[in-house]
This record gives sequence, C-alpha cells and structure tokens, in this order.
Amino acid sequence: MKRSILFLTFAALFFPPVLKAADWKADLEKKLASVYAVAKVSKLSGAVTNPGTVFVLKVDNITGSSQTAAPNRVIDGKVRAPGGLSAGFNKHTFKKNDRLYVTDINVSDDNIKLVFLSVDASNENIEGTSSQARYRCILLFEYPKNYLQTADAVKLQADFGAIVPTEEQANAVQTKTVALGQTMAEVEAILGKPETIVNLGTKVIYNYKGMKVIFVDGKVSDVQ
Repeated sequence: MKRSILFLTFAALFFPPVLKAADWKADLEKKLASVYAVAKVSKLSGAVTNPGTVFVLKVDNITGSSQTAAPNRVIDGKVRAPGGLSAGFNKHTFKKNDRLYVTDINVSDDNIKLVFLSVDASNENIEGTSSQARYRCILLFEYPKNYLQTADAVKLQADFGAIVPTEEQANAVQTKTVALGQTMAEVEAILGKPETIVNLGTKVIYNYKGMKVIFVDGKVSDVQ
C-alpha cells in the first residue's frame, strides 16, 4: 500500500509537467495551422493535391532544393543562410516575390520550422537534362529559451510576415490599407513595426509617425 502511494505521488509530481510540455507545442501548432492552411503534397508524384495558403517572399537569397533542403535560420528578424556542409544541399536560390505553399509547421522548444514549396515550377538541370521542378525551402525561426511556451500566436505571425507574408498580406502592403478588424500581424505586414507600443491589456496602441492604430482584443478598432 505504501509503495502504491509513493508511486502515485511520484507520478503526480513528475508526469504532469512532461505532458504539459508536450501540450503547449501541439497547441501552438494548432493555432498556427488554423491561420495558415497547410498544403497537401502527394508523396508518390510530388503533385500538390490541396494548395492551402499562398505566401510571398519579401527577401532575397533564401536558398533551397528540389530534394532535401537545409534550413535558413531567422534570428531577430534577420535571415542567416545555411553554412558548412549543409549549405551544399541548397542549390536553388529563391527570388523576392516568389510564391510559396507551406507544407509543414513544426514547433520545437526554441524554434518554429516552416517548410515551404514553390507554387510555380522552374527549370532544373541535372547532368545536362532539363526538367520542371518545384523547390523546397525551410525557414527556422529561432527564439530565446522558454519564449515559445507563452508566446502570442499573433506576434509570431508578425515575425513570419516580415520575411514571408501571406499573399493577402503582401497585396495589402502594396496598397497600404489598414482596416477595422485586421490583426496585429496584418497591420505590421502593411506598416512595419511600430515606433512604440502601449499595452493596456485587452487594448493595445501601435504608434507610427503621424498615426495611431488601436487594437481591442487583438484586432483594429480605431485608427487616429
């Protein structure tokens, strides 16, 4: 009886944190997947069977491959190309405004991995033979230790949008339109990072030069 009580006490002390640690990652992945529709790709043919959300690259020199791709690291908003031996995997360089599907979203302890596939096929030359191929690239958004456990999904979307916004966000940037109901991520994709932020709980104020954008519960409620 005493052994059973000791075992239950041990389990209560140590197992819940393990489960909780796994739960926050799965929960964050679900939140991001509810915003970004992940494309489905046939493992046999490589064909896109369900396109999902379309993204647009806003930076140059992201590299990838038609096969195995090494990750491009994103730290504090800056992209770092793969180095060392892993750089040899990436033989294709993407261009600014290339369109991409997201095919996988994976949350780890201190990073979020987004795997992309080009919407449009390009010529690939292998040993003198040319063919049409879609290229993959991986963006690895890295964060400080324990940051992601309590991270706001809206803030993460803004981080992603600075490098690879959705096509809808990219089009909004061109017209510089801020509308009621837009999220913080959408506004930052349009106007960039605010000069200052006033956080009043459910009410947040983004201060830009000559303009204030007011959010209530994470969405634009007024522009002054």
